[in-house]
Amino acid sequence: MGLLIISDEIKAKLKKFRFRRANDIACLIFKIDCDDNVSPPTKTLVLDDELNDIENIEDLQEELPDCYPRYILLSYKIEKSDGRIMYPLCFITYSPESCGVH
Repeated sequence: MGLLIISDEIKAKLKKFRFRRANDIACLIFKIDCDDNVSPPTKTLVLDDELNDIENIEDLQEELPDCYPRYILLSYKIEKSDGRIMYPLCFITYSPESCGVH
């Protein structure tokens, strides 16, 4: 089993997303590409989609494939009782029943 390859481009995209200054719900959707034709086999993290201005979380569900796993980095707005506004990051593993185990 090999390590997951994360390109410098993906690392820069993650950093930019982490420090973004928007007021909307947004997410980065990733997939893992496997190349078994090389030795040792490689796995690469690939940006599948980037969604901004999401109205609600249900909109995100419509963008996900029915048969393939995805990895989602989600940023959303929380307004605390003391008036502070926070934008936490959540990492979501999406694995529909129809995709099986890889």
